[in-house]
Amino acid sequence: MLFDSFFELLLLLLLSTISILGVVLFALGHVFYVIGYCMLQNFQKLDFIIGGGLGLITALFVALCP
Repeated sequence: MLFDSFFELLLLLLLSTISILGVVLFALGHVFYVIGYCMLQNFQKLDFIIGGGLGLITALFVALCP
């Protein structure tokens, strides 16, 4: 979990200068956070369903709202 916080800290530093690299590091930090969560907790099928549903709702919101 410390590893993902490091990438999110790098995002804040790089976002103002190199926005694309900052976004990539921010996404990478979230990937490491999810991996860390899955290692600490027993990943259940319900977690995947709820996470996928929330991701789908978020993607639809971003894509369809002006």
